[in-house]
Amino acid sequence: MARSSGSAGASPWAGPCSSADFAAATGAAFIELVATSTDDCLDELWSFDGDVEVAIAPANVLLIASAIESEALDLLGNSERLRRMSYFYQIAFYHEFYQSSVTYDDPTFSAAVQAMVTIGQQPELITVDPPVSLLAQWLVSIDSTNASVMVIDQIQAVLERYTSDLAHEDDYQERLMAYRCLFTLARQIGNENNSGGTSSPWYSAIPPGLIAVVATMALDLTYTSDSEYVVLNAIWVMSRFGFLEPATRDAAHDVLTQAYNLHVQYSGPWLRAVTDLESQFDGLLYGGGALDLDQIRAEVMAIALPNEFLFDQGRLKFLTAIDLDAANELYDAIQEVESQFFRKCGALEPVPGDSNEVLTLVIYGSPQAYQTYQPFLYGLATNNGGIFIEGWGTLFTYDRTPAQSIYTLEELLRHEYTHYLDSRYLITGSFGESGTLYEGNRLVWYNEGLAEYMVGATRINGVLPRGILLDQISGDSSRLTVADITSATYGSFTFYRYAGVYFEFLEEQRPELLVALFDAMLGNDIVVLDALYALMAGDAQLQVDYDSFIDAQIADLQQGTGLFAEDVPTTPTPTTLENDNAGQVLTQLQSVLPVGGVFHVWVNRFHYQYSETTPLGGQPIEDYRESTDLALDDQLGQLTGLSDNMTSAVAWFGETTVSADLATSTVVFEGPYSATAADVVAPSAPTGVVAASANGSVTLSWDANPEPDLSGYFVHRSDVAGGPYSLVNPLPQLENVFVDSEAGAGVLHYVITAIDASDNESLPSVEVMVESTIDILVINGYYQAGGTGYQDIYLDVLDGLGVGYQAWDPFVDGPVTTGLLAEYTDGVVMWPIGYFHTGFPDQLGPVRQALLMEYLQAGGNLVLSGAYATGFLDSTELFTNYLFLQHEQWDMGLPGLLGEPGNPLGDGLDLQLSSGSYQSELTALPPAQKAFSYDPASGAGTLQGGGAAVVMVDEDHKAAVLAFPFSSVVAADRSALMARILEWMLPPSPCADPFIRGDTNGSGAIDISDAVFLLAYLFSAGGPPSPEVSGDANADGGIDISDAIYLLSFLFDSGAPPPAPYPDAGCP
Repeated sequence: MARSSGSAGASPWAGPCSSADFAAATGAAFIELVATSTDDCLDELWSFDGDVEVAIAPANVLLIASAIESEALDLLGNSERLRRMSYFYQIAFYHEFYQSSVTYDDPTFSAAVQAMVTIGQQPELITVDPPVSLLAQWLVSIDSTNASVMVIDQIQAVLERYTSDLAHEDDYQERLMAYRCLFTLARQIGNENNSGGTSSPWYSAIPPGLIAVVATMALDLTYTSDSEYVVLNAIWVMSRFGFLEPATRDAAHDVLTQAYNLHVQYSGPWLRAVTDLESQFDGLLYGGGALDLDQIRAEVMAIALPNEFLFDQGRLKFLTAIDLDAANELYDAIQEVESQFFRKCGALEPVPGDSNEVLTLVIYGSPQAYQTYQPFLYGLATNNGGIFIEGWGTLFTYDRTPAQSIYTLEELLRHEYTHYLDSRYLITGSFGESGTLYEGNRLVWYNEGLAEYMVGATRINGVLPRGILLDQISGDSSRLTVADITSATYGSFTFYRYAGVYFEFLEEQRPELLVALFDAMLGNDIVVLDALYALMAGDAQLQVDYDSFIDAQIADLQQGTGLFAEDVPTTPTPTTLENDNAGQVLTQLQSVLPVGGVFHVWVNRFHYQYSETTPLGGQPIEDYRESTDLALDDQLGQLTGLSDNMTSAVAWFGETTVSADLATSTVVFEGPYSATAADVVAPSAPTGVVAASANGSVTLSWDANPEPDLSGYFVHRSDVAGGPYSLVNPLPQLENVFVDSEAGAGVLHYVITAIDASDNESLPSVEVMVESTIDILVINGYYQAGGTGYQDIYLDVLDGLGVGYQAWDPFVDGPVTTGLLAEYTDGVVMWPIGYFHTGFPDQLGPVRQALLMEYLQAGGNLVLSGAYATGFLDSTELFTNYLFLQHEQWDMGLPGLLGEPGNPLGDGLDLQLSSGSYQSELTALPPAQKAFSYDPASGAGTLQGGGAAVVMVDEDHKAAVLAFPFSSVVAADRSALMARILEWMLPPSPCADPFIRGDTNGSGAIDISDAVFLLAYLFSAGGPPSPEVSGDANADGGIDISDAIYLLSFLFDSGAPPPAPYPDAGCP
């Protein structure tokens, strides 16, 4: 029955509310709770948890649909109740899209759609004076429920109402409603085109009147900065109309061409028209003519981003509208962030697979420039203050005034730069990638909280709390709990401030949890990370302490006590740096820091690095980290007054290893340096170059150059002795060891050159020759051309491990032959089939089976992966006499794999699959072994045979059969599995005489007795080291007093550790 409680509805819910309250309500009580709750109460449903899942269950969606159907008949009397119920739909269908555990069947969807249609059919909804709050919400909810195609006439009516009065362009609410109409048209037409094409319900559904009103908006020349986005979205809708039937497509093409001709050149609408003409009509104009897109892009780039500044030898690039002075200030800020990031997380090496050695900062001159040019130049949305695109290695933002944003450009850049550091040094996999730590929104709070926290990074005051976050929290009517924080998603941004302060709390009061958090991220361990989240979310005392911490911080802020990030500005680099003073800088550093470190300078920076070993004295690692932090700040304080080079210098430490009671860390000091062209003296040519190859990669090492102004080294490679050479590393190599992971196979020739801070390059070193071989062949075993996805996963993992390979696609490179496989008899053939398709019998048919049997007979090694093949082929000779397995069943729904104890592949290694589909259960038949078994507790399925997921054979040949696609292994586990396979199939050639460099007495460790042993050998007729090369502690090719000094410096004066083989035994 319709209600007539007035437009305000019943009194809004006034008591405390939570997702649990909604979960507890049923029937009419649930309807009443939704219809009368405040928006703050309903907002609780954005943070997904078990209670939210209950609250948005299909039965409740149906209850709300029934209530809307009834109450919509008195639309004006129930407008606020209907608005809240429509808002509930927006939230519910958001979770239905993003949460795999929430699913609505067709009847539930249909009921929700019809409820939205019923509201739209009421004549009071769209009038001269409509119920604006309801109408505005309804326009969102029709999009959330995909009901838009059912209310095309109403959408047209709203747009016609908007264009009927120019005053609407000056009214925010009116603009917002017009935008929401345009947004749902563009989104829904695009989505349906992608899935349905000509079967889309929008095809032939757009009436001429709707085209006409959108055209009027797209060609509006009276827009202001406030209403421009409406014009932009109208042009976007015209582009989407281009997906539809020819008549509508032609009309859209005509309007887009008119927009290009009418709007001011380089304005937002003009660029939007250019973008859509390019994407939808290949840059062709309606009626004839074409756009010169390359010329337009060059012109826009020159307007929007006229400046390019390079820092750190090109590893940091500014494309920007700001000037060099402003770029220098931002560079100083991100150096402070970088130093504190490394101190807190301790990771100094990029994670496997990271390719972002170069970061590009794209900084526009204003918010308007960002909104105008960013979509055209980069195709990105601008509904943000800035964004880091990991796959591009590019960070985007804009300059702004205090009136335009509560956050400064520096604060925003500090935040986004933290995302860059986090993705490069801590998190394996790409942002949002399935099978990584990102999956299931696991890292949302962590990513944003860490970034908010690191905005407070300083040079020598650690990471300070941010007053702006605490001020925001002080104004909140209720606070997020730790459980709320660790389960937060991007549905709301409130968690940003709480997560940022939570990191501050962990550092100050629970540093052991902060260390554990970073260790779990670096270890890429989903199980440990989830357990840590659960521990923090369920710790009642932690919650009490966190609340008290916030209270104390807010009190300090409001009383003007304490130190906050806003109180400590970035330390600027002086403009009075002395030029080309590398020797002086090194002397100053070594007056405070240990001598013997590695020193480099380049155009704008010096870098000093050494290793330091510290007795722990039984203290936990978090205490060691805190004391090291303080020690670095003290050393920076001592250095600060020595010269302008030290004024803004920063320091960090990381890569800490603990052996017995000793902690060893790499320590880095960096600061500003000024190199000029006045220095024309090149470094000496590098000497002592040695090359060694292994599986498609070549490792080169050489003696370190002695020049104090050394900047780095370039590696040059040629297929021919004497060159010509190609540059292998575009950016200078700091260390005197380099791995050419793309060497490939063949006889290769290398030379090394050194470069100084003034870009003077040395003569080349003496050429070295090495024969590089590739031992791994990866064949695309998919059944159709172009389907390389399963093969690509293998290649990506091998790339991440730094292992060379030959990729072979039979559809492109030719058929697999006996000769091809024979080249890898002493190596490994990897054959991912993805999944077996009976409609393509040649995929793994008799011909290919015969090739593989011949290869295995010759002693080859095979990795075969994919779903379903065993179900059709386990009776063939290949599977019975060479792979020794039997198929039992498929698609058991068991995604967990347990490594078999004692097995060379599975021992101590458990794996997770992304799902329980595309999998087979196998039984290993003698002499095969089960390497991994399915975990019966990981899903609802049952096992009916041997339970094997991976079967291995170790006879005259080796084979590993993965009864699922390798891509099904979650990304976090792939590298570990591949490393096990390679270690087993391609064990390193054993040394005739393995040793630890510096272990002169052969005890298995390095201590003072080794130096004494070496001195006795040199000066007291003592026995020689065994093997003798172990006494060459500094790896200079001879044994003399310098080796004993090297050992003593390493042991007692923070000197560098011995070169490899160290700390593990190996070959020279």
